[in-house]
Amino acid sequence: MNAIAEDDSVIGASARLSRRIGPSAAYAIFTVAAVVSFLPSVVTMAKLWAGSSSFHHGFLIAPIVIALIRYRGADVERRASWPALALVAAFAALWLVGRAMSANLVEEIAFVGILIAGTAVAFGFAWAKAHAFPLLLLFLMVPAGVSLNPALQQIAATGAMALLSAAGVDASIDGFVISTAAGRFEVAEGCSGLNFLLASLLIASVYAFLSMRSWRRRAMFVALGIVLALIANVLRVFLVIALATWSNGEIEIAADHLLFGWFLYGALLFGFILAGHRFADLDAPEHRARQPSMHAFDPRPLAAAIALLGTAALADQMLPQDVVPETARADD
Repeated sequence: MNAIAEDDSVIGASARLSRRIGPSAAYAIFTVAAVVSFLPSVVTMAKLWAGSSSFHHGFLIAPIVIALIRYRGADVERRASWPALALVAAFAALWLVGRAMSANLVEEIAFVGILIAGTAVAFGFAWAKAHAFPLLLLFLMVPAGVSLNPALQQIAATGAMALLSAAGVDASIDGFVISTAAGRFEVAEGCSGLNFLLASLLIASVYAFLSMRSWRRRAMFVALGIVLALIANVLRVFLVIALATWSNGEIEIAADHLLFGWFLYGALLFGFILAGHRFADLDAPEHRARQPSMHAFDPRPLAAAIALLGTAALADQMLPQDVVPETARADD
């Protein structure tokens, strides 16, 4: 009897292991297939991650999302979903539209959407819904935001000018150039604060996920993080100009304004995270899913999804490449 019970225990453990590893391994194969099928878009993204300091975080997003899911994974039933194939097909069609328009941003958004839709195919809609917040963070892999630079420059210049006036500094502004007795200071594209903005978006999102359960609280905290980034950049521009003016040019930190800015932003962010404890609601009751029942993993939906990816890649090869317009991308 003991031997039979022990055999049953081993079989049960093996079944549970198969149920957990089966969809995970299949999704890993799906991810590889997506990367191979849409390699041009992946290469374009990776080049921007490596080539622009604003997007270096792109290399970290997927590992961070995996760590967040493993750290606070919900006890939700995993069951492959046939209906989720429609999402994969929709994002694959969007990718083809992006290719036809030579719009890298559209291609990259579609690629990330395919990765997210694939989780619903492999693990089911219930699992994807339970992990929706970290899955949405995958869109931070898309190197977008450079088109915001003019608006961010305007915010920085206007905000710094207002602080200079409040501080009694005689200054004038012409576009993105602020003039004082110490000279002319241009709020250049590199001073727009996009780096601060993207860093705040990522850090605030991760902290919100780990410390809060309410989607409303998470959204509020992330929004405040974005506002903090804008304020930090305005303060940086103001202090660079004000210190140079007040010291008659003896205190000159414009050459190291980026390092100074990160130091200032880090100090503000530290205080912001400490204040974030007031928003935390980890002690609030959380819905717990029932113990998932045993289901054999069905690889057919994911196999069909991989076939869809291959079809999209093949359709891309059949497009008349010589007549595809070479339009510039705003975020390149």
